Amino acid sequence: MNLIYLYNRFKPSYYKSLGDLALHIGLLSSTLFTMWYYKESYVGLVAIPIFSLLQIRSFIMFHDCGHNSFTPSKRLNYVIGSLLGITVLTPFSWNYDHHVHHLTSGNKENKLSHEYNETIHHTFNQYKCMNHIKKNITKAWRSAYVYHTWLPIISIFIIKFRIDAVYDKLVYNKYNQSLKLIVFDSIINNIVIIGLCCYVDTLVWKYLISTLVSYSLMTLLFHNQHTFNPPYISDDKSWSKQHSGLKGSSLIQIPKYLKFFTYGIEYHHIHHIISTIPGYNLHLAHEYLEQVESGFKNIVKLSMKDCYNNLWLTLYDEESDRYISFEEADNKIKNL
Repeated sequence: MNLIYLYNRFKPSYYKSLGDLALHIGLLSSTLFTMWYYKESYVGLVAIPIFSLLQIRSFIMFHDCGHNSFTPSKRLNYVIGSLLGITVLTPFSWNYDHHVHHLTSGNKENKLSHEYNETIHHTFNQYKCMNHIKKNITKAWRSAYVYHTWLPIISIFIIKFRIDAVYDKLVYNKYNQSLKLIVFDSIINNIVIIGLCCYVDTLVWKYLISTLVSYSLMTLLFHNQHTFNPPYISDDKSWSKQHSGLKGSSLIQIPKYLKFFTYGIEYHHIHHIISTIPGYNLHLAHEYLEQVESGFKNIVKLSMKDCYNNLWLTLYDEESDRYISFEEADNKIKNL
């Protein structure tokens, strides 16, 4: 696979990126206006789920800016990404940690001490060694009903997006970016959030609810991008970025009417092979590679039903090399 040719064929474009951004700002603004203008009406409530879906699109554009794949300009990507980060209440510094995810996904021996799967936090053997109380606590917070609904509000919005990048830079020196830049990103983003919180209004609450709903939906997406069977989990010597994409990342078969909002991120296998291809070109890259690369016949494709079933995969069983649910783990422990 010639990655240089692939990039040159599907690289970022000012025309496409700025056109998409203009359309997105128009839709985002009109939906926000609808929520404000009809704040005493049911019409304003109907706008909330639409705004939540648009916030997913905002986040994926923000994410592309972090990869320097949205526009051809690194500086413009930083400016647009920082502004979009304000709309999704996420500092641009989130992207620095996300780069580490791309360098470690599926690598259980990675030298950056990063989780090989960011939504699977324990192996079966670790779970088996827990006492009864710890098992029940783990089951409670890692339940699909909690982990993919209100937990993102605490673990992602309040803690991970606000603190992680600064902490990891101070303690582990994980990123190439300076501490000054990371703190600056966080301060700019937090000032706007504090400003919003000071202006407690019906619109603000609708905005926050919509954004937090979008976080939950994105958590569902992110889990299914890397959590399926058979998994791709490798040692450091065998791991490769291409295998992490082809074997360890999925193609989620999103319904056509939702593809506008997911902005190409469902083609996650392509994104992990070459993250500098923008979301608006990922489907074109997939279609091209399907024709010219034989390996693309075996990529992981997940239906909506598969995605739902995968939500209950919570542990990695090293013995069988599978992700399993708590129920499967408990049955296996009984039979030991």
